[in-house]
Amino acid sequence: MIRTERKWETKQSHAETVLVELAAALREYGASLDRMDYLVAVHGPGSFTGIRIGLGTIMGFAEAFSKPIYLINSLEATAMACIDPDKEFQVALDARRNQVYIQSFRYAGNLMVVLNQPLCITVERWIESLIPSLETILGDGALKYKTEIIRRHPGADVRPGPVNLASAAGQLAFFRLEAGSINPTEIPEALYLRPPDVLAKAETGI
Repeated sequence: MIRTERKWETKQSHAETVLVELAAALREYGASLDRMDYLVAVHGPGSFTGIRIGLGTIMGFAEAFSKPIYLINSLEATAMACIDPDKEFQVALDARRNQVYIQSFRYAGNLMVVLNQPLCITVERWIESLIPSLETILGDGALKYKTEIIRRHPGADVRPGPVNLASAAGQLAFFRLEAGSINPTEIPEALYLRPPDVLAKAETGI
């Protein structure tokens, strides 16, 4: 059960904003970090700045309050929006630069099964790789390229992801803890899947 959640956009310092929003969420719920059993972080793929700040922040909290950290990737968290039992489905997130992050899943009962490793791929290669039996594709990358997907697979069901990725990640971590299928990490590593944009621009001279 989700007790409280917060989602925001800001042009101010992300590091400062996340602390302000966290404090507000704790006040709203009437809780404190020292009473938490564990912490969950989305470690990518996604915004390089957001991932770096998020992981740095949660490492500080974990050390200060002696709490374990569990990692969920953004594709897995997005997959929580799909509830089709026993059918393979795919998550596609917009990676910009004409690329998408993709990963495939299915459910076995209430447990999400990961079918392959996350991958960063060009939109053209991704669209070409889609198989007819893949009925459901979800995420902001799927929505962005919905026209191309439907053109190749007219019966495809293209869906958005969850409204709040953090809440979805927390729920998935809880389910995996209940199933004994997740382990804590002492030093959370970012899942970038590709070099930062600044390095790509330096290499191409753009």
